[in-house]
Amino acid sequence: MEERFRNLLPLLLFTALLVIAAGIAVGASGCFLFLSLIPRHLVTLLAWSFALSSAGALFSFLHLGRKGRTPQVIRGIGRSWLSREALAAALFTIGIGIAMILALGKTRSLLDEALAAISLLGLATTLCIGMLYHLPGQLTWKGRLPASTPAVSSLYLGSSFTLIVSLQYRATCFIHIFFFLWASDFALSVARRQRFANQSRHRRALLFPRLAPAVSFLHLLRLLFPFGVAFSIIDEAFWPVPFVIMAQVVMDRFTFYAGALQMTPRALFLELKDERMRSALHYQNQGEPPA
Repeated sequence: MEERFRNLLPLLLFTALLVIAAGIAVGASGCFLFLSLIPRHLVTLLAWSFALSSAGALFSFLHLGRKGRTPQVIRGIGRSWLSREALAAALFTIGIGIAMILALGKTRSLLDEALAAISLLGLATTLCIGMLYHLPGQLTWKGRLPASTPAVSSLYLGSSFTLIVSLQYRATCFIHIFFFLWASDFALSVARRQRFANQSRHRRALLFPRLAPAVSFLHLLRLLFPFGVAFSIIDEAFWPVPFVIMAQVVMDRFTFYAGALQMTPRALFLELKDERMRSALHYQNQGEPPA
């Protein structure tokens, strides 16, 4: 594995774990609010979501480990998707902990509101993850397609839990929602596979050329997994479905980062512009000359 990509592994794991944690939280909340999920099952799902979100936070510290980077992230909430992502992820994790405490209590007071809040915070986190890479100068991530993938993946994973529970009640609306998200996820997979193929056909320089075969293989595998999900449901083997979707999320994050192109001149210009802006702000606030 290339050294530069190895440095991205904490970021890959951070985003993948957050997307999965958000999906579990959305699914658990939907099952409890609309399908009368047993409280102890709710606590179990929330515990998994909390553990994955906390693990993602640890990986984020590894990614933000450079001296001085973390304070910059905290100060930039008003203008930076990275800062919004960090804030949303922190509130999401705290909210899960509060919801677990309320679920362990004997009363449902405020539990419904807490579950609705963590669902929204989880989806907000995945939206921030997507928008963070909506860069005008980076052709790989340009457009709404990459930005929407994390949120769709979370909703798709969450709907798999509501599907399993709803089958006991024959709640067909949740079955329809699941297959709508199944189709949306499959369409996104096809579009991203086609985009990667077009980039390779034009011989644009990949940022990690040695990983190109692995990216191509995972893109193809990603297209096969939805059919495995469909066959599992047809055979009434429901419980493997969420784990298959979680594997899809990890593959999606790998292909997202490993399939990136070299930075375009416009991207390099914007990066330099941002660096100069940060230096100017530092000079204005601290009274020191820009580095």
